[in-house]
Amino acid sequence: MERHENYAYERFAFNSFREGVEALSARNLPVRLMVSFERPLTYPAWIINCSVSAVGTPPNRFTINVPELLPHILTLFAHLVAPEVISRTSKNELRKVALHASIQQFCDAASEATKAYKEAGLASAIRTGSQKSNLTFWAFEAIADHVDSLTYLIVNHEIGHIYIEQLTKGTGQKSDAHAFEYFRLRYVTAVTLSRIADNPKVVAKKNAPCPDAPNTC
Repeated sequence: MERHENYAYERFAFNSFREGVEALSARNLPVRLMVSFERPLTYPAWIINCSVSAVGTPPNRFTINVPELLPHILTLFAHLVAPEVISRTSKNELRKVALHASIQQFCDAASEATKAYKEAGLASAIRTGSQKSNLTFWAFEAIADHVDSLTYLIVNHEIGHIYIEQLTKGTGQKSDAHAFEYFRLRYVTAVTLSRIADNPKVVAKKNAPCPDAPNTC
């Protein structure tokens, strides 16, 4: 792949360590963190979902497992949809039309990238998605803050799982796991989007603490 085509993956890993190390230190947890884009997962490589695993008793090394295509999918979203989400330059009806169009463009680009991934692998998927969305090297600087905010949302969510020791699928009661996912996704998504809208030039590295996991949102 070309140098700039690795950007999304380098940025995702950098932000994961930047956020994750501080969050682990805040709870006096072992600061041993890995970010894996290669580990076989039980869900597709293009899905917007991650998981966190640990080794040791008690856990002393953590891994954020990232679907292989996810960083590229997030970059497509940051490039096509995020600018319309925070836009304040047009009237409501025009914004709705523009937002709808941007979401459709994102879906088209992500679908083409996923198809290419299935047929020819990661490099082909990234190239196809970039071409479909007109994502060039020069676009990355403009969307860096959006990419960062989306990464922080995901990483903080996974660190929250570490805080409550929900590290593997099936840990604890199934209903508890579902309730935690629902609460955190709704809360962190709302806070992150509101921060981007309030000041799109500033990355919200630390949002308001969550009741069950301070310093993670």
